[in-house]
Amino acid sequence: MNSKNHESAITIENAVAILNHLYADILIAITTLKNSEIRGFDTELHRQVTHRLCFTSLVMSCSKYSDLCKDYGKLLKTEIPQFNKVRNSFKAQIDDQRKIKSFRNDYIGHIHSKTLGRPLTPIEIQERFKAMWDTNDIFNALDWICPDNLDSTDKTQSLAGVIGLMRDALLSKLDAT
Repeated sequence: MNSKNHESAITIENAVAILNHLYADILIAITTLKNSEIRGFDTELHRQVTHRLCFTSLVMSCSKYSDLCKDYGKLLKTEIPQFNKVRNSFKAQIDDQRKIKSFRNDYIGHIHSKTLGRPLTPIEIQERFKAMWDTNDIFNALDWICPDNLDSTDKTQSLAGVIGLMRDALLSKLDAT
């Protein structure tokens, strides 16, 4: 896409659609992970496959959120400035503090680590995965993305909550026009 086409794609409508997809993708992955753990798995392989699918989806959704903040930053800053601080805080967590985008670049999105020029070893994958969540209790660590009780929490404390707030704020701008 050339620069002019890219700029014309930066609209409130497109931002709302992207936020909607991110919100749904995060909720589906978190719900599937947690419900599967409660229900249990037939085999260890089924557990591993479910975890891999859901965590891959979460890493990609977090990375897409970061891309949205970068590509739509000017529109978001102008249209919903009340979310600038919290929006940028979650982007910083994804890009820097939790190294989620790095994990995507080195493992999820590519066959070779961009930084190493080779595939990661299973031990490197495990170490980087644990470092993203900074705990051995992965399911409690996921609350910063989407807590179990999202509807009754402070939405500014989770990525899914912030995505929903931004989407709703942009939708209200569309409804006002």
